[in-house]
Amino acid sequence: MIETFLLICTVLFVLAELFTIYDAAKNKKYARIIQNVILIGIAIFLIVFNQKFQYSIYPFILIFFMITLIGHTVFGQSLNFYHRSKIFDRYLHCFGAFTFSLLFYSILQNIWGPIEGGKGYMALLIAAIGITLGTLFEILEFIIDTASKSPKPLKHQHGLADTDMDLISNTLGAILAGILSIYLFI
Repeated sequence: MIETFLLICTVLFVLAELFTIYDAAKNKKYARIIQNVILIGIAIFLIVFNQKFQYSIYPFILIFFMITLIGHTVFGQSLNFYHRSKIFDRYLHCFGAFTFSLLFYSILQNIWGPIEGGKGYMALLIAAIGITLGTLFEILEFIIDTASKSPKPLKHQHGLADTDMDLISNTLGAILAGILSIYLFI
């Protein structure tokens, strides 16, 4: 049952990403094509990795991961929600930080084995993972924006208020993941 549901979600994810690749090609945005192919590859790798180790990452985390990527590529980029909505980016950052906190904790748990500590320690660790990833993501956006030398640079950050709201949203999502992890992993 879980395998079938995950397979259906994966097929829908790949179809959604193929739509964004088509849209990017139509609009001559070739960097997005490369980005989407990489995202499809990462998602497929995680799913195959997960199947090989018999669900060492909870399937719902993989589904949330695919939803986060669809939110970014389909809704944010192709349907232009990043510019059409003031709150879309905030919600996506919150949901993305939530998802990536749980995903990276699951990956670390698979590499190192069960991480010892009490419930509070586990929640704090997962929240810290998400906050760190969110901060690194904002730094990466800044580096890409500053290093871009193309005539039409792609701006990921739209001022200090945007970056601050992204960091706040990332922190909220990571804290929610930490709190929920008490019921998932312990």
